[in-house]
Amino acid sequence: MRQKLLIEKLLKSDERVVLIILDACRYDYFKKYIPVAKKVISEGSCTLEWLKNTFTGYYEVTYYSANPHVNSSVPVGGFDAKKHFAHIVDIWDIGYNYQIETVHPYDVNRLVLTIPPKYDKIIIHYIQPHLPPCFKIDCDVYFGKLWEPNKPWDCLLKIVDLIKKGVIPESKYEEWYRRNLEIVLDYAIRLIKFFEGWGRIVVTADHGELLRPPYLHPCGRRDPELIEVPWWEVT
Repeated sequence: MRQKLLIEKLLKSDERVVLIILDACRYDYFKKYIPVAKKVISEGSCTLEWLKNTFTGYYEVTYYSANPHVNSSVPVGGFDAKKHFAHIVDIWDIGYNYQIETVHPYDVNRLVLTIPPKYDKIIIHYIQPHLPPCFKIDCDVYFGKLWEPNKPWDCLLKIVDLIKKGVIPESKYEEWYRRNLEIVLDYAIRLIKFFEGWGRIVVTADHGELLRPPYLHPCGRRDPELIEVPWWEVT
């Protein structure tokens, strides 16, 4: 089933909607925690590709975004979020944590609950389980002084480079990904409980993640791990 069709149907419905996006969340890992989740096919293997292929119209939604590809200031990679979403909250900016070089799910929840939406349809985009890890597990062992604040995403490239060199075992990469998923699911479920009874609530993802070479989620690929994402309609 194509995810795009389901999202279009949601956003064009007369119901109030909360659509939660988990960035880089694979279906097979998500299903281990939420067995009732269905498998759908994403329109992209990276966020930019997903945005361009999924949101082709204009939507009266409030988009709370921890991913800078959706921002209220400038187009990114040819995608101008302002032309597609009526109200954008730049959580990627105001909620950024320079100590862990990412936006922690705690700050996503905090800002969603303190900045009221302007529309009855809401999209909440967490950055996890996308790496870097939102906890500093083994950082001193693997990074030392390489883990520097104020350099967004530098540590992610260092992680992949050290895995390719064999300094970090591939199993550790998988552990970080899984832990990130557990953390973001915990916060997403807290938010789901807050919105209970408010409207339809759906949890999905923009794309998946390769936990094997070449790692990450290169645009244009169609590996099952990249395009098979969860669709959990909360009941």
